Amino acid sequence: MFSITVSDSLATETNELELIRKSFYSAVEDEKETEVLFSQLKVILDKQKNNAAPIIIAYYGATETLLGKHALNPYKKWNKLKSGLEKIAAAIEQSPKDLEIRFLRFSILHHLPSFLGFSDERNEDKGVIYNLLLQKNYSALEFKIQKGIIEFMIESERLSKSQNARLRKLLDE
Repeated sequence: MFSITVSDSLATETNELELIRKSFYSAVEDEKETEVLFSQLKVILDKQKNNAAPIIIAYYGATETLLGKHALNPYKKWNKLKSGLEKIAAAIEQSPKDLEIRFLRFSILHHLPSFLGFSDERNEDKGVIYNLLLQKNYSALEFKIQKGIIEFMIESERLSKSQNARLRKLLDE
């Protein structure tokens, strides 16, 4: 486990985001890690009030959906999912062209059955993600992370064959 501290320096914010990313992906399968990360993100958001970066809000929402994933009670599962997705939607509203935020939501919605009613958002994210990946803007999000997103998008089988082929070319560049 780790501790996240709030700082004004860009380097520290970058390091904090790296820690949040690593913890989030560990939390996907670890309920305790999910609870710790959710609490730490809440502390960050409480300190930053209305100045919180959209990516932090998105990770907070995504982590809340993981609380739902790990919950046993179906009502709690649904409420955590819905509340977490609302937070991610708010982050998208603030930063609609943020590849990482869009991918966070897409990766959650990808695993949900379509009868839950999130197909429109999933399809919107799929299109935005695809177009952003084609821009190859590695200053916004480093190639290593974008490579993982490309691989997930291809494996999701939600893109057309031609879209998958274009993304595969990005991996070979």
